[in-house]
Amino acid sequence: MRKTIKEELERLEELLRTARSLIHPMTTQDMIDTYVDPSSRKKLQEKYPKCWISVNIGRPAPLMMPVCNVMGMTDPGVIDFSLKMVNKLAGNFDCDEDELSQVRMRLQRMRNKFDKPTYRPDGMPAKRKGVTTQLLKNIRQYLDDEKLK
Repeated sequence: MRKTIKEELERLEELLRTARSLIHPMTTQDMIDTYVDPSSRKKLQEKYPKCWISVNIGRPAPLMMPVCNVMGMTDPGVIDFSLKMVNKLAGNFDCDEDELSQVRMRLQRMRNKFDKPTYRPDGMPAKRKGVTTQLLKNIRQYLDDEKLK
């Protein structure tokens, strides 16, 4: 039963990610403006610290590669953007190649998660759908109660 709930939550996360990317599409220029600008980058790093991968390339301050969009959700487009940045840094002689290769592998693994087809059942029986809906309502109620505390 836990596996089905996990699969359903993964499906919901995928639907949320798809909906947000349709509502707020980011172009490459938007990503450059957002992630290269020091003030907006600092705000995003403070708000979503887990959305950044640090790259120690031999400079005093580590370079931070984004993996999430501006709403804090992991986004394959942003991961591709970070991969392009890492590939451009790879030709630079000032950078540590071992560190860059590790970051590149990590980003590619994250990207491969989005390439896998997700499990989509052909038909969901009404009872299972009702149970899932009730679980989601319970989760929402719990989160709302936590916000009030």
